[in-house]
Amino acid sequence: MAENNSKLATGESKVTRAARKAEKRRAAEELRRRRTGQLENAKLAVERLEKALNAFENDTVRHRALSSHLQGFYEEIDKLTKSKALVEATDLVVQQSNYIIQDAKDLIKGDVHLDRVKEFVPAGTNPEYRDVLLVLRAIQQSLARCETQSEGRKKNLTSELRGARTISAALQCYLDGKEDSIPSKAEIQAVVGGSVTGDCFAEYEDGNDYFDFEKLDRHDLDAYLGQTTVHKDQAQ
Repeated sequence: MAENNSKLATGESKVTRAARKAEKRRAAEELRRRRTGQLENAKLAVERLEKALNAFENDTVRHRALSSHLQGFYEEIDKLTKSKALVEATDLVVQQSNYIIQDAKDLIKGDVHLDRVKEFVPAGTNPEYRDVLLVLRAIQQSLARCETQSEGRKKNLTSELRGARTISAALQCYLDGKEDSIPSKAEIQAVVGGSVTGDCFAEYEDGNDYFDFEKLDRHDLDAYLGQTTVHKDQAQ
């Protein structure tokens, strides 16, 4: 009887161990699927942010070119205004002014003061030089406001892209590494080939920083990417 009970207990123990192994395997597979999905989303975020940053850089080049052109044109109209303030502007001046207005409106969105600026109607009586100068001055001020706002926008985009690359690299290292291995900051820096977002890491008992997957899992990925811009001073 005792022998039978022992065999039964041994059999139950084997079944229990097998069930635990199966459960552990399912959990590992589910985690891997989740990490794979997170990686795909992170890569999409990197691609989106890279495109946004490239578009921003292109707009910056256009902004500088327009500002330079406007500065020279403004100075010439200013000279004419001092001697011909009440004289009608030439058709060429009106045409060039309209080009500048068009370019500024195409480049700058959401500036209520620029939105109020209207192109000169190239028909009938042309505006006086002083009116042209007033419009050009309004555009100069709009470009200056845009430049100030752009500095903050570039910092945010750069920080968000750094965070997305950090997360993407961490997930790739995890999927390429050994089971349950947590990539270190040094490993991720090597993959990224540059700086990473320090807020994505946690210090472990060995004194080294490792990617904080628990923090990643507590948030929607898009929301988490946004949070990586909060502590910009921790980027190293």
